[in-house]
Amino acid sequence: MANFDDILRHLGEFGRYQKWVYFLLCLPAIPHGVRMMINVYLLNVPDHRCAIPGYNNDTYAVQSKYHAELINKTIPFVKRDGKLQYDPCHLYFSSGQSASSNRTIVGCNKWVYDKSVFQSTAATELNMVCNNAIQSSNAQMIFMGGYFAGAFIFGALGDRVGRRKALALSIAILFVGGLALNWASTYIVFVFLRFINGACTAGMFTTCFVIGMEFVGPSKRVWAGIISNFFFTSGYAFLTGVAFFIRDWHTLELVMAAPVGIFLIYWWIIPESPRWLLNVSRTEEAEVIIRHAARVNKVTIPDSAMQFEKEDRDSKLKMPKTSILQLFTHRTLFVRTMVLFFSWMTVSVAYFGLSSNTDNLGAGSLHLNSLLACLVEYPSSILCLLLLDRMGRKALLCAFMTLGGAACILSVITILFVDDANQWSTVTLSMIGKMCASGAFGVVYVYSTEIFPTVVRSSALGLSSSFARIGGMVAPYFIDLGKEVGGKWGRALPLLLFGCLAFVSGLLDISLPETLNRDLPETLEDAKNFSRKRPYSRLINGDADGTEESNVRQPLLSST
Repeated sequence: MANFDDILRHLGEFGRYQKWVYFLLCLPAIPHGVRMMINVYLLNVPDHRCAIPGYNNDTYAVQSKYHAELINKTIPFVKRDGKLQYDPCHLYFSSGQSASSNRTIVGCNKWVYDKSVFQSTAATELNMVCNNAIQSSNAQMIFMGGYFAGAFIFGALGDRVGRRKALALSIAILFVGGLALNWASTYIVFVFLRFINGACTAGMFTTCFVIGMEFVGPSKRVWAGIISNFFFTSGYAFLTGVAFFIRDWHTLELVMAAPVGIFLIYWWIIPESPRWLLNVSRTEEAEVIIRHAARVNKVTIPDSAMQFEKEDRDSKLKMPKTSILQLFTHRTLFVRTMVLFFSWMTVSVAYFGLSSNTDNLGAGSLHLNSLLACLVEYPSSILCLLLLDRMGRKALLCAFMTLGGAACILSVITILFVDDANQWSTVTLSMIGKMCASGAFGVVYVYSTEIFPTVVRSSALGLSSSFARIGGMVAPYFIDLGKEVGGKWGRALPLLLFGCLAFVSGLLDISLPETLNRDLPETLEDAKNFSRKRPYSRLINGDADGTEESNVRQPLLSST
């Protein structure tokens, strides 16, 4: 039976037209990278202590000898990691005439913060410290909760009303929500807007990814799936560089949010996915886009190929609507779906956990470690491009997950038994884990898009991405758990948890089918039989009945 992949072999699997559309669809990955990682700076909690009562110009930095004496009389010391430090949450309260008589230690409700790294963050402005310290992790959880909801909502919306409308709506709301966040003056408003931004970030990126993947042929899906990672990482790198120079969270948020408005023009320049149009029997609209693409690619599509496709789609009008819930009604599809969901969740735990833990590795500064965590994503994307078509999706995903998990587990040894002067070994192992998590993210996007059938692909990818957000929601609490434990074990515990989850996931991924050199499944029946299909080998000419001639891959038309 003919499908859109057959037309792509006439059109060119990655012709000039697809390259231009794909490039435009990759650009939103830049603000996506910004929005996903900006929490490292917005929610950073620097060193702090209680403000001295009655001392209006109190600062964390010592101003004078008198100021130092006043701090010592007011703030008690606590021992952390073998060092004496000012208690960040308590001060001395004296009930007698003398400052030293009848002193008790009480909590405070006003703090001063170290401004050597940041002038202000949302966490310092809204005082997410001490009894309210959990609010920082809650804020990140709520953002990921928004991403969870948005990936599913916009995914379902894309399947129902079209990818293009879902994309335009997500961009418009994200632009407004990003600007509004700059003026959030209370914690409730801040997390509400972060939820909205998370939902629309998911809608924008996931929809762009689906359209891009649906526009290219089987042999080019690796490039289409991985190249967008370079744009995501570039957005991450751009944020890291700008955050080094802009240390105020309001200004940083405004500078990062404003460029999203540029993408509002996509409503007029990004076409609807022809693959989706054909699946909802809107063949005339699909043909207009395909014919235009053929003119740009300078190829000719035989009328017989298009007519066959029309007849094939018209026959689907009598077929019942497909729901994503049907993925859970067949044993094979259920197992694959759940393994993929777990993979998305664990790779997200590792990726966002390691990204947020850069200030807790025992060596290097926040900005330096954040830059390293960003830069290691470039080689991971290059490895994906080089190995996905050689090793296959399954083998590479398993390798990334098990190797990354092992690196995180080994870092526990360096934290516990290597002296402080050599904690760069911990940073190195953590960066290996981050590189593998980044690579696994790239592979699982491609892999999931190829395993799920067209009829539910956008919804299924959105739901998969939602499970990844569960991982992103859990990750900051793993880090908080480490802080609660304290000491070396406190630094090691989050890495141990990240590593164990990733390693187990890598073993489970062995049960998934290989998708290398196979046509995208169009229907649920195609997906059920996917593991029994041979690599595609349809001929462009001389194979009118659509049967497969051999397992030898046939040459494709030039994409230019």
